[in-house]
Amino acid sequence: MILVIYYPFVVVAQENKISMLKIEGGGDEKICPVRYKQGIVFMSSARTNLLKTVRDETGQIPYNLFYQKVFNELVVGGDAVVFSDNLVTEFNDGPVCFAKNEELIFYTRNTDVDNINNSKRNRTLGIFISTKGKGERWHQSSSFEHNRPDYNLIHPATNSDGTILVFSSNMPGGKGGYDLYISLQDHLGHWSKPRNLGATVNTEGNEVFPSFFKDEWLLFSSDGRAGQGGLDIYRSRWEEDLFRYSASTPLDSSINSRYDDFGISLNDDGLSGYFGSDRNGSEQIYFFKQSLPKLEDCAEEKPLNLCYYIEENSIVADSDHPLKFVWDLGDGTKKDGLEVYHCYPGVGKYVAALQIIDTISNEIYYSVSELEINIALDDRPYIIGPDSVYINDYASFSADMSGLKKEVREIYWDFEDGSVQMQKNVNRYFGLIGQQNVRLAIVADDGSIQCVNKNIEVVDKNTVISKYKVLSHQKKVIPVAESKLGYAVQLLQSFKKEVLSDSILLKVNYPITQRFNEVDSIYQYTVGESDKVASLYHLYKEMRDLGFDSKLISFELNYDNSIDAKEVLIFFSPGKDEITAYNEANLNDFSRKLNASSKLEVLGYADPSGSVKSNKKLSYRRAINVAKYLEKCGVSERNIEVDAIGEVRTSSMEAEMLRYYRKVEVRLIEN
Repeated sequence: MILVIYYPFVVVAQENKISMLKIEGGGDEKICPVRYKQGIVFMSSARTNLLKTVRDETGQIPYNLFYQKVFNELVVGGDAVVFSDNLVTEFNDGPVCFAKNEELIFYTRNTDVDNINNSKRNRTLGIFISTKGKGERWHQSSSFEHNRPDYNLIHPATNSDGTILVFSSNMPGGKGGYDLYISLQDHLGHWSKPRNLGATVNTEGNEVFPSFFKDEWLLFSSDGRAGQGGLDIYRSRWEEDLFRYSASTPLDSSINSRYDDFGISLNDDGLSGYFGSDRNGSEQIYFFKQSLPKLEDCAEEKPLNLCYYIEENSIVADSDHPLKFVWDLGDGTKKDGLEVYHCYPGVGKYVAALQIIDTISNEIYYSVSELEINIALDDRPYIIGPDSVYINDYASFSADMSGLKKEVREIYWDFEDGSVQMQKNVNRYFGLIGQQNVRLAIVADDGSIQCVNKNIEVVDKNTVISKYKVLSHQKKVIPVAESKLGYAVQLLQSFKKEVLSDSILLKVNYPITQRFNEVDSIYQYTVGESDKVASLYHLYKEMRDLGFDSKLISFELNYDNSIDAKEVLIFFSPGKDEITAYNEANLNDFSRKLNASSKLEVLGYADPSGSVKSNKKLSYRRAINVAKYLEKCGVSERNIEVDAIGEVRTSSMEAEMLRYYRKVEVRLIEN
């Protein structure tokens, strides 16, 4: 049968070949083929060579398992033979499925096979498991732990490592006659309670004869949908993010007929295989081969941009403090620097956050900014794979990033040597030097097809290869705030006003500012103020040493704080004249903005906690120490005037005000 279908940009000519497999030996009816070694294992109602043949309640001879060697898909080699003497019983045996490189078998059989003369013997069917011994000898079977005497478990299908089992059962609580169930094996070998696969797979009718393809697709037969008639074959893809199988879609009408079609087994290419059908009056095995759609005018590959330069340019790096800039890129990756280059693992929304880290404590000093990066897919296929590969080597290609809005029915990989594969991810061998073309075609449920080309350079071992093209990276820059920001060290925050004379705050020898954060409706109590993040580091550490869980906050400056401002205030501890590291940083910033002719006035103060004479001396020492530090910063001694004001007394000297008078004022009197 030839189908010619026209779509925009794509012309499809598709041919499906179906032929009945002619097998000598076995019974008249043959069903449920499963690939095994160089042939197939199937079920047949043939009379075995045992002494006694048992019939079921309907008078039919039960099915047994046979093996048939097959050459070139259709040519059989010799007569069919009994698959395994030690697995054959007098009752129903099969269907089967294999796992672990055909060393593990699951199959259906009657649960009671001990007494063939017992007319009231248990007629239920269950799943049995066996492992291969030496040669083709199979060990004694064990019963699947969820087999029951009051309902059937039939038609097992397993993934490649034998840890996922899908089967059909008429157990109570299903949606119809027979439903498909799934059970998972844990690391101890126990199987989980069977779970119904739900409405995307099961109907009020019967779902039977499941099989796996590449651990990704589930194929099965159903008579509960509006199909061609009888049992039709459907497929469903596993959706990992939803932990379920997708909505089921039927195979095309060349495979499904108005009769019963069931028990399909796909070859590795996904385009050919075997299935059973009674379309010709009896149950027989058929081989089918579907050619890859002939695709024309496929689009050239368009790289998916997953890589970005991310930059924060509103803040200046500082090398005078033990601080480093670290980007938390939102996918578990962290990179140092104000500007970083990063490739994300796939589509999604990522929040990149820039943080300043204290390299001594390894704690966050300040969270600078955040940037949302939204990586979305266009409605088209994407080929993820290398641009070049060495000769006689393998390369992996993936369709995982394809961003199609429609439900996907089929995925085809078409290689230049004429071979095709039908799965999302492929591993391909390249044996000829030169340019090789890889095509990816994706068929949606409505039959529409999109395809894309990618050229691969196959080179010799002496050539330096490029794994992936250099993409035109987008640059992501944190936008500069319209208003200028100031920074302060927060001591604490509260939903109510705090009293500044509280004992916890009296430990602080700097003026404390109360701020009200309208966004969060909280009061913030801070010390220090700067338009540079790093300059507050020493004050931040000092407050931490005092026991505060201090952190940096930002706020909008309502004035020019560039210290074209005319003075800087230096605060001291009670009775002390030493300049703290924080105040050194303030003096450094102030002195950088002076020129050689700038003239300064340095005025020392003290609170009234001691005698007038001692306070005068203390204020002088403070002023002298500040003047000497300014000289270290490059200010000429002759441009500095020093004066000691001494203690400051007011009519109401409250405790919290004392800290404001333990200071030195540095004033710019001429610039």
